[in-house]
Amino acid sequence: MTLGGYDILAAILRQKAKLINLTAFETIFEFLGLNFNAPELSTIVNPLAYKAIGLDFSLWARTGSSITAPPSAVPSSATSSKPKLKLPGYKKQIQRAHLEQFATLLETSRYRAFNWKVGLGEGSSSKKDKNHGTSASGGSHGVGHGVGLVRRILFALQMGWYSANNTPDLKGNAPNDSEGEDEDMTQHLVDALGAALRAPGGFGKEDIKAVIAYLAANLHMGESFFVTCLPSGVVVLQSSFCV
Repeated sequence: MTLGGYDILAAILRQKAKLINLTAFETIFEFLGLNFNAPELSTIVNPLAYKAIGLDFSLWARTGSSITAPPSAVPSSATSSKPKLKLPGYKKQIQRAHLEQFATLLETSRYRAFNWKVGLGEGSSSKKDKNHGTSASGGSHGVGHGVGLVRRILFALQMGWYSANNTPDLKGNAPNDSEGEDEDMTQHLVDALGAALRAPGGFGKEDIKAVIAYLAANLHMGESFFVTCLPSGVVVLQSSFCV
């Protein structure tokens, strides 16, 4: 399958994102290289597919919101009036699983340096990939294939896709979802950003510039990020929200 083919597959998944459950998530990411039985062996085996699908935050921020409970999980008193009951927390389970797989690839895996180099780092794309890097269909809307994980996460933060009751529409916008769940997933997104900055080869010049630019543009909006660089080189990120 060509690069364009993976973009088409990502577009189809984006259209059906609300129907993706945990089983579908695991199937997709096993294809991309995640090893759920032995996480330390997880390796990005197909960088092109991973960038088109695994790094599409506009896709994974929308997943699972239309999953309904099986008949056995629905109380008998509710079957007549509400034959379909949304599974509580299901959407957030998939979002959390997607965000946590970055830590698996960049911290748990023994191939974390390779994973960063081929699929997650800034500019970690082949010549063919770079030729398509300006396409808005690559990865998150408006973000090309050549853009690394750090800038993609910052873009998702900027769009507010993981804040409470917000899910991006098919154009990448983040309207208020009145049927959404109240849990705010922003801290999990910040944790994924921390994993990216601590990765072997991470926290390079381009990543630092992107983080500083984001902080400079958004701190006045009431969202505070604290970046601590320990002597060991470990980067600690925390977020707090002003009321």
